[in-house]
This record gives sequence, structure tokens and C-alpha cells, in this order.
Amino acid sequence: MAFLQAGQPIPYDTGDAMAFAGYPLLVDGEAVGVLAILSSERLREPAVDALDLVAQEIAIGLERKRAEQALRDSEDRYRRINRNHRGRDSGSRTPIGDPRS
Repeated sequence: MAFLQAGQPIPYDTGDAMAFAGYPLLVDGEAVGVLAILSSERLREPAVDALDLVAQEIAIGLERKRAEQALRDSEDRYRRINRNHRGRDSGSRTPIGDPRS
């Protein structure tokens, strides 16, 4: 399977193609991908509506994964800072951000 780079044309044989639909995958107003459909039959309105909904759901899933990764990265930074803080602090064992501090 080959992946396209941004700005590359989409190679395809137009032999029997009758319809094309492209839906941007938007996360916070930023395009993070596209759902593209090439069909040998005319796309009817219910199919177009369903594709729009699928594109929205994919974008929501992408944003959720992005947010989960950002949270993991933040937690890792917090643990490293907390570990370093405890190593330098001679008396306190209360973690940074602990309500008891």
C-alpha cells in the first residue's frame, strides 16, 4: 500500500468513475486528513450524508487520540519534574501540586 504526500495528485484510472466525494477531517478547524470516495455509481444523498457523518466521527476519534497522547506526555513531564524535585529537596517529600504543600 502506498501513501500519498501532501500536495501529490491522487493517481487513479477514471475508467468507470462516475462520482468523487472528498470530506476534510477537521480538528479544531485544522484539516488533519481527508476521507475520499471514488465510486463507479452516482452517489445518492443518503450515502453522501452518511459519508459526511463518518468523516466527522473519524475526526472526533483523531482528536480524542491526540488529546490522550497529550495527556500522557503531560503526565510523563509531571512525573519527571516531581522526581527531580524530590531528589533536590532535602526535607520535603510532598509532591509538587499536592494540596498539602
